[in-house]
Amino acid sequence: MQLYALVFTLFFCANGLIGQCDSIIYIPVLDYIASQVDGRPETSLCSERDRCLQRLITCFDKADIDAADETFSEFIANEENGFFSKIEVAYVYASILERLGSVDVANVYYRYVKTKTKEGSYLNFLAAISVTSMSPTTNMLGELDVRLNKTMKDDALTSDQKAAAILKYSYLLQVLSKTDLSKKYIDFAVTVKNPVLRYLLLDELVLRLIESEDKSIERYKDTLDQAYSEVNEQRHVIRKLRLEVRHQLAQGNYKKALHTANENLKNKYSEEVINEYLLAKIQQINRHNGEIRVLTSYATAKLFQTRLGAGMATVDTAFQIFDAIGIADLEDRLTNAVGLYTFRNSNLEIAYLNNFVVGQYLYEKTSDTSYLDRTLSFVDAFSAGGLYRALLFNGVAKTKPEFGMKAANIERNLREVDGALNSTNTLLDIYAAVKSFTESKEAFRREYKEYYDLLLSNYQVNMQSLQKKLASDSSMAIAFYKSDRGLYRLTVTGEILRADRMNYSNEMDSLATEIGILAQTNQKNTRLPQISHRLYQLLLADLDTLLPNALHIVANDNLETLPFNLLRKDSLTNNPRYLGVEHAISRQFSLRTMEMLNALRPAPKYHQPLALAPDFKESTDPTISALSYNEKEVTWLEEISGGAFYTSARATLDRYHEYAPNYGIIHLATHAKSNQQDGLESRIYFVDADNQPVALNARDIAQEKLEAELIVLSACETSRGGQNTVEGTIGLTRAYFAAGARTVVASNWAVNDFATAEMMQSFYNYTAEGQPAHIALQNARRDYREAHPDAHPSRWAAFEAFGGMQPVNWDRTKVWYGQISTTIWGGLLAAVCAVIGLFFYNRNRNYA
Repeated sequence: MQLYALVFTLFFCANGLIGQCDSIIYIPVLDYIASQVDGRPETSLCSERDRCLQRLITCFDKADIDAADETFSEFIANEENGFFSKIEVAYVYASILERLGSVDVANVYYRYVKTKTKEGSYLNFLAAISVTSMSPTTNMLGELDVRLNKTMKDDALTSDQKAAAILKYSYLLQVLSKTDLSKKYIDFAVTVKNPVLRYLLLDELVLRLIESEDKSIERYKDTLDQAYSEVNEQRHVIRKLRLEVRHQLAQGNYKKALHTANENLKNKYSEEVINEYLLAKIQQINRHNGEIRVLTSYATAKLFQTRLGAGMATVDTAFQIFDAIGIADLEDRLTNAVGLYTFRNSNLEIAYLNNFVVGQYLYEKTSDTSYLDRTLSFVDAFSAGGLYRALLFNGVAKTKPEFGMKAANIERNLREVDGALNSTNTLLDIYAAVKSFTESKEAFRREYKEYYDLLLSNYQVNMQSLQKKLASDSSMAIAFYKSDRGLYRLTVTGEILRADRMNYSNEMDSLATEIGILAQTNQKNTRLPQISHRLYQLLLADLDTLLPNALHIVANDNLETLPFNLLRKDSLTNNPRYLGVEHAISRQFSLRTMEMLNALRPAPKYHQPLALAPDFKESTDPTISALSYNEKEVTWLEEISGGAFYTSARATLDRYHEYAPNYGIIHLATHAKSNQQDGLESRIYFVDADNQPVALNARDIAQEKLEAELIVLSACETSRGGQNTVEGTIGLTRAYFAAGARTVVASNWAVNDFATAEMMQSFYNYTAEGQPAHIALQNARRDYREAHPDAHPSRWAAFEAFGGMQPVNWDRTKVWYGQISTTIWGGLLAAVCAVIGLFFYNRNRNYA
């Protein structure tokens, strides 16, 4: 789709090139940076940097990664080329790699540029946007917004540089369906000096105004037409016609819009468009010359023909286009996945809910479940691609040990790259580390092609199969898919299959944020009951009489962190009816990963608990406070079951690493901290040999090999982390699933250790009876509220069950030697030592 990585990324050095090198002028445009060579040979006025940039852009025009790689390596190896020139070239090289599909490698060089440039500088800001765009979190977007405001006030920057920054950031927000910058910066766009940048920025901002149905569009449309006339080149025709299509649709000229979209297709393909030909072309999409914009514009125009009485065939054509483009994007994401998230690939970016909107409409009109199968398969894999890939990878690794070992080597190579970035290594050293990583990755892909084939085929969701599974235990799956433009809800049981467009409002967003804050304050507040009831009305009230006992909830965006168990079904009576008390709720990342986790059958050596509870009473770290009641969770487990149990100074990280792979139940009663900037840096705490706090982060947890049926993270905010804008929360919970867990119980906020100890005792009682985690938690909440009717929800509503909801195979047998106390063991050992000592003493006397 659109490209801003190369729209302007070279603009910071374009002014230096123009006039210095007679043979080349760089012009920033949407799809590429065009090199206009007038046929004269290179002159001495061309610097080495200029020549390198010219060659790189030629490589981009020809889509020749190998030649670009050779050009870049030669330039950075030349010691005469200055440090800053190398940084500039590294940024351009990264942009070209990103556009040609090497997204993970491009991210390395973007990070290098960000690390080596001064905070607040223009190039540093461009690199920060690039790094954020690869795997953005809500916190990172907020920081960029602050930086853009500062950039616009920086008098040292030209209007062209500011325009370039707006353009790139605007594209990132548009891709993520976040708030656009149209109203804020459109008047500034008119003042931009560079005619190409002025046109591109006006085009982008006017397009957003059209889509938001802003009434000031006509005023700026004339300004845009004037800007276009100043840069009237063939390369901009497709862009101009695309905007005309959107404008005509907004005005209700649907027939004219389709005609314009057809004309645009002819500009691209130079022949009449028929559906069969068009669909065949989609399979061979050129990702570098604007085809995606043309195709999506045509598909959108086709959709609007239904307002003129066109039949379902028109909508079906649009769906086929969105589906084909979306699958191509998804395949790029899955094969480029690193760790627990997939990289955003700007080559083929689309608004992923387009597929769901059209598929839902077709299902509603035709009752053909294949439409839902296809659209949900795409949306699910798109929004939980990293976890899906991790689960599939674990399954293959169990059957092919050599597969897992070779993949681990690649992971080590990637860490070497990260290490090179974080050291004083030169750009040439980083290049060598990156080269080693890419070569090992490509060799792995060639050797295990069948794994990648499985990866790209196993993500499909089958609604009929899902309905049968839900019917088997009379449960319901509810999935919320939200963007800034709407909220859709899928409801599935054995008998029900509904896809509804909800009444979306800003009220829902603000309430979802507010309830998360109030729920953990532990203070009586009349606002909390009102919010919890209002959210129930907005999200679930129309299903009230249909809700079975067990609910499996998928939610994205800010609904993902909503504590659904806290929603109130009653009209604020003195006897509150909470959803999580009346119903057993499991939280899921997608429908497909729910199926995969339910089908998982861990095979631990011991079907018993491993429990650790450090007390941190000797901690010298002021951020890690002492815990007083967490030990009770472990000692109580030890009373009812065999297993391995470690408290206080014995709850070390070394013991965890030694025993965790062997146990089917892992209970960690400790401290944890979520990292909202980088969820993989979220951590859970143990102690070291000196009884001091030591952390284990999510990044390392994800690399472990566990066989756990149930992991309970009895600590603060263990379900939180960095909220990736597409894939949701990345943190400890997903890390443990990547490590091999089937079910994880985690908390939404900082928990009270006294209340948690009581809750966990009740939870394990029900688990021992054979109840799966979501039902055991429901009953534990009920018991706690009955025992403490006035307790604030922060005491009982924090914990939720994630993943596969299967009963735990728990062997509670306590071996005879496991029932002997530590004191008795010490006495027996002392007696044995005394007997051995007496034996050798008498023996020596006899020899004497």
